[in-house]
Amino acid sequence: MKRTHCPSQAVTKDSGNKADINLEGNSARQHPGIIRKERLLVPLPQTTTPLPKENVIAFYAYMSGDFPNPGASHTLIYDTVITNEGNGYHSATGSFIAPQTGFYVFSWTMRLANGEYHRAELVHNHKVMGVAYLYAPTGDHMVSDVVVFHVNQGDDVFVRTQTGANNGDIESGFGGRSSFTGWKLN
Repeated sequence: MKRTHCPSQAVTKDSGNKADINLEGNSARQHPGIIRKERLLVPLPQTTTPLPKENVIAFYAYMSGDFPNPGASHTLIYDTVITNEGNGYHSATGSFIAPQTGFYVFSWTMRLANGEYHRAELVHNHKVMGVAYLYAPTGDHMVSDVVVFHVNQGDDVFVRTQTGANNGDIESGFGGRSSFTGWKLN
């Protein structure tokens, strides 16, 4: 059995949460005059308190079926709602209306089939915040996008097709769901 040299360590405590370690030995021999310092972080006990339910804002909805050839600037309706904590998502209009001010994460997914192409944009109070483009030359293809930005209470956020060239149905079903989701960061 081969033994390797273990460097000597000098440990000094600092504020109870961390310790400075001076490593001497191999690195000191290889680089004379250099003393390597590392900091050990001692984990603090975790005291996580669940957020009160009224502070949780999150939604997830998807299209229950294909959306036939939507035209330009057409708001996409995600009619099957799985999660709607805070009641901000409105499946009749496809819009999320923020119940609270804060930073939010939004994501949308679009599925297309043979030869179809679309651009879908996330809109916040009539301002485009993100765009996802997908061309499906053969078979089914999916695209997703994610954006994070500040939203004020009462602001409107939705997904729509972009003006310009769009072609074909937006698919949603057993091969993959076109969806829209969002949640507030706390």
